[in-house]
This record gives sequence, structure tokens and C-alpha cells, in this order.
Amino acid sequence: NGRDQRDDQTLFLRDLHTLTPEAARELAAWPGLELRLDGLTSLSPEVAKILARREPGVLSLDGLTSLSPAAAAALATWETGWRPCTEERQHDHTYTQAGQLLLGGLASLNAETAKALVRWRGESLVLTGLVVPVDLATARILDSWPGDVLQLGPWGTTPRHVDPKVQRILDRATTSSP
Repeated sequence: NGRDQRDDQTLFLRDLHTLTPEAARELAAWPGLELRLDGLTSLSPEVAKILARREPGVLSLDGLTSLSPAAAAALATWETGWRPCTEERQHDHTYTQAGQLLLGGLASLNAETAKALVRWRGESLVLTGLVVPVDLATARILDSWPGDVLQLGPWGTTPRHVDPKVQRILDRATTSSP
């Protein structure tokens, strides 16, 4: 249909709402840089573990509104690193850092799921859908994530070189506490 798209480096599947382990194996083997499964509304730990086997790149699961700690732990096993650029996208770079996990549909995040996610060693973790301020404990857990860029809710991008790393979240969590 018109919402699903593909080119050499990007596969958008907005109308895929469920994913079997067999289909996940096929998608995990797709060699492109960006795998965007933004139509998924749920993710089992088994399917998350299979998707985490894919090559470094971008994994977008922006359709998820919730994520279990077990599925987050499975995603955290995804190994990322440097990946050769295609000739069309090369410009001045021979390699690109590949490791972006997009979970922009998550409206809230609890401490247990955050603990699992911060084990992931990627470049960019996107949680822009957070509309419920996280509590102070969860904010501190997110602060321990070692990646370069953490994008959180409506509070925006927190470059990892800024100290403290997630001060906006910590401030909001502190002022939201009774």
C-alpha cells in the first residue's frame, strides 16, 4: 500500500501491526540501514530478541505505546557499531555510526523498563513520546545510559556531553514529587 515504502537503505512498514517470530527473522536479515516498524503496536520479548540480531543501523519502533521490561532487555542486546556508508549517502564520510533505537511512541516509562534499556550500547536512544514525567528514580536510571544522544519527551534532546546529562528530566521529576 502507499504507507509502506522501501529503498536500498530504508524499509518503512507503517501498516505492519503484528510481527511473528518468522517474519521478524526475515526483517532482521534485511541489509538496509534503517528498519522502521512504526506500525507495530506490541512487541514480545521473543520478537525483540530476534530484531536485536540485525546489523547496526536504525531500528524504529515508534508505534509501540508500551514496552515490557523483558522486551526492553531483549532490545538491549542489539549490538551496534560502525557501518560502511553507501555511495549515495557517503558525502564526506566512509563510515557512519549506526545505532539508533527509536521508541518515540512510549508515553511513559517505569524504572524496571528503563533499567533494561540503559544496558543498550548505541548512539541515540529516542523516547520523544514521553508525556508522563518519569519519577526521580527512573530519571536517574536514564541518566546512566552511556550513549551520545538521549531524546526525551517534550523536553527535547539531551546531548550526552552536557552535564548533568538529563537535568531537565531530573528537575521536572523533582518538582513533580509530593
